[in-house]
Amino acid sequence: MVFCSKGSTSNNSLTFSLYSRVDERDLDELFSYYGKIRRIDIKTGFGFVEFDDSRDAEDAVDGEDGKELLGRRMHVEPSRGGGGGGGG
Repeated sequence: MVFCSKGSTSNNSLTFSLYSRVDERDLDELFSYYGKIRRIDIKTGFGFVEFDDSRDAEDAVDGEDGKELLGRRMHVEPSRGGGGGGGG
């Protein structure tokens, strides 16, 4: 599941559930097509991608929702919070 935030500070972020074999390089290769990535964070089963521009994040949601990454379908949608940083 991928979430793209459209709020104040983090209105340029994606968070998503991941197939365990996905790594940071896979996400960078996939999402850098949409724009400059500020940060990628991977937690157990979830990932977070933050773009420099919220429009790039919106394009990533529109372009990748329902598509496959390493043979697994992704669910891409807006992030609800401040993104990946804490816990873990």
